[in-house]
Amino acid sequence: MMKTNMMTPKQVIYTAVANGATRQQLVLAACAVARLCLPAIPAEEDRPLIAIETAEKWARGEATLEQVVKAHSDLFNVLCSSSAAVCAVSSTCYATQSGVSYISDHVIYSTEYAQEVGLSEESIVTTLQKHFGSKETVGATEPVKATVTMGIGNQVNVSFSLTLSEVMALQDVLSGGKGGKKQEDLAKYLNTALENIG
Repeated sequence: MMKTNMMTPKQVIYTAVANGATRQQLVLAACAVARLCLPAIPAEEDRPLIAIETAEKWARGEATLEQVVKAHSDLFNVLCSSSAAVCAVSSTCYATQSGVSYISDHVIYSTEYAQEVGLSEESIVTTLQKHFGSKETVGATEPVKATVTMGIGNQVNVSFSLTLSEVMALQDVLSGGKGGKKQEDLAKYLNTALENIG
């Protein structure tokens, strides 16, 4: 169980995004979490480690996107009792191939799969905080504002401000909701709004 003053993995990731984390830093964060899942994969199976290492090399400018795609495609042949561990690794590869708005989603997916493997939320948060160089427990509830402007129908534009934690809560509601395409579009827009928090 997490301490009440400790951030969740999502909060650490969103705070890093709000503080200007680069695409490469986010990919490396996903890799750090995926490495925690490797013990759930049979020792003789090296393709997940190769995929992680290739994504790490891409983030450092030492591998091409094509090499990441090849390592990622090799993952689909991995058979083990922990499909969540393989999915955590797969999320690192997807992060290299994603547009800026969606990279944080793939980092979050890697943390969720890591929890399915059995890793504690606290160990994942600690890993992320070490990666991003922060042990702060602030950020998600500070009065940092994101201004969101959206059109309602064809008539009204509405502008409002949200704290980082409010944006995260709204994203959770929208991505789990049943409102169809409009909710998906707003969730994508809120992902973009997170990049503009200043």
